[in-house]
Amino acid sequence: MKRQLTEREAAVYEEMNKRLQNICSENSKLEENQRLIDESEKKLQETLNQVKENMAKIEGALNPSQNDGQNDAENAQEDRLVEPRPKKRKIVREENGANPE
Repeated sequence: MKRQLTEREAAVYEEMNKRLQNICSENSKLEENQRLIDESEKKLQETLNQVKENMAKIEGALNPSQNDGQNDAENAQEDRLVEPRPKKRKIVREENGANPE
């Protein structure tokens, strides 16, 4: 046996039903936005990973012998060996210029 709703109860019921529909609609929009955010985040992460890989390749090309710290010492020693060479050439030129014979 159903009883009839009063006007006030019917109005409250109608208002609550509208609110529920609005909440469901808003929830659907939020879920869609979250899905789009997740997709964008995934694409950004993939791009970041590619950038990291490219940076590693570039660093590897610029510093091919970075296997251990010993290579840094070897590179520094090579730099010291390379630096005196121009000075020797300069000294030879000065000697040649001083003795034109």
